[in-house]
Amino acid sequence: MAMKRAKLADLINFRMRVTTEDGRQLTGTMLAFDKHMNLVLADCEEFRYTKKHAVAKSQGAEGAADLVEDKRTLGLVVLRGENVVSVSIEAPPANDNSSRLGVIPPGTGTARAVGRGMGGVGALGAAPSLAGPMRTQAPAGFSAPGAPPAGFAPNAPPPAGFAPPSMFGPPGSQ
Repeated sequence: MAMKRAKLADLINFRMRVTTEDGRQLTGTMLAFDKHMNLVLADCEEFRYTKKHAVAKSQGAEGAADLVEDKRTLGLVVLRGENVVSVSIEAPPANDNSSRLGVIPPGTGTARAVGRGMGGVGALGAAPSLAGPMRTQAPAGFSAPGAPPAGFAPNAPPPAGFAPPSMFGPPGSQ
């Protein structure tokens, strides 16, 4: 009797246990994969088995090697497919929509473009952001940075006590 094998695409949102080349086991919800077997796991936990040497005081022996399981919570993990040795199913996806990751119930809103330059067509036939710079008049008493203060004529000589700027070096060098 042949058993139907599930394709990896059918296992999205399943709880998976992935074994890596270095012996670690990662358990998480599979969100995505690609042709290289790179995996994206959400709510991921790492399980590692290490040897811990326990010294028996009464025997005076070197000690016996015990396997100790270390558990670590990782969260969202992108696992390189080159390191994947095996993938097995831990649990099917949950049926209720509240526990699924990234699921937002549909709303009644309207999608609209937002941002710079997304307004209507200007007087020149192009969008305002594409029409080029516009000439505006500054409010009374306002001066732009680097401009002479209000009340000065644009091409007037400098006030008394100010020397004209030198063209050939820093001030006072001539």
